[in-house]
Amino acid sequence: MAATVQTAPEQDVSTAATAKTAATTRTAATPTKSRLTCPRCDSTDVSRSQRVDWQEKAFCWFRRVLPYRCRKCDIRFYGRKLAG
Repeated sequence: MAATVQTAPEQDVSTAATAKTAATTRTAATPTKSRLTCPRCDSTDVSRSQRVDWQEKAFCWFRRVLPYRCRKCDIRFYGRKLAG
């Protein structure tokens, strides 16, 4: 008995390569959200705020968040640390 090996047709290989290229292109072309926005007014004019006391420092450390303040509407909120 001879063992038969099935190979994928060439069009499947090229389709997979095209799909991979399209996925890479789509990922590179999609803008990433690199700035925090205010939850109230959606402004990107946001700055880091100081932690008030040891309890807030502990809260931020456990939750892995940092306090921020919107410069337009003056609301204080928590957000994840920005990369870079």
